[in-house]
Amino acid sequence: MLGQALLTAIPAAWIGIGVIENIRFPPVNGDLVSMVMRMDRVREERPEIYEKVKGNRIDHPRVHSLAYAAIVAFELLATALLGLGALLLVLAALGAAGPVFARGVAAAGALAFSLVWGGFLVGGQWFHYWAGWKDSQFTHFFLVLWGAVLFQILT
Repeated sequence: MLGQALLTAIPAAWIGIGVIENIRFPPVNGDLVSMVMRMDRVREERPEIYEKVKGNRIDHPRVHSLAYAAIVAFELLATALLGLGALLLVLAALGAAGPVFARGVAAAGALAFSLVWGGFLVGGQWFHYWAGWKDSQFTHFFLVLWGAVLFQILT
């Protein structure tokens, strides 16, 4: 139970730091969201692809802001569930909380964690970010798997 708590606390801390930084410095990742939605790097790095799929581009700053706010909100939800799940797992190890409930909350956090990154993969596919943001796509695949493995450990 303590091992599961630690395995849950690590992604909670990782994504939690990301949420804090996204709230403190919104332009850092907010600008990246806008760049992906505008397909800037696809246009620059793969113009032959861009010409074919540029109709997928969204160039509305308000839509970019709403997308970024939704991302941060969902990251915050994942952070809260993972953090609460880790705490409940510690309490369950000490006999102060039910282990089934603790694992359930932590598993919901792991699922939310994977859904954040899975959402990036699905949304990124629409904007063909594989053509301009290859490293990001690989990172998002890894993060989906991190959450999925944690989910499996907890269920």
